[in-house]
Amino acid sequence: MSKIDQLIEGEFFEAISSVYTDLLGEPVVALLFFGATGAAFYIVQQRAVIPIIMMILVGGVTLSSLPAPAGNAVIVLVVVALAVMVYLLYQRALGSSRFR
Repeated sequence: MSKIDQLIEGEFFEAISSVYTDLLGEPVVALLFFGATGAAFYIVQQRAVIPIIMMILVGGVTLSSLPAPAGNAVIVLVVVALAVMVYLLYQRALGSSRFR
């Protein structure tokens, strides 16, 4: 079905979003949307709870749809990010004023 047919039938959201979902796939588009929204929440609140929950909800589906080399790279980045978070929590527990 073409974009014009979708617009004529009143499927405006489908006509607009299909430009992105046809090219990238729905999970990747959702990850981009939730990533931008999560970054905005983090900037405003200075807390990472909402972005982490959003990435957990969408990240599993997106990771399974990626090709194997890209999936391995994402897994490595997640492991490094978890190590950094553990280090920062450890520094906060010690009371270091540099990481507050």
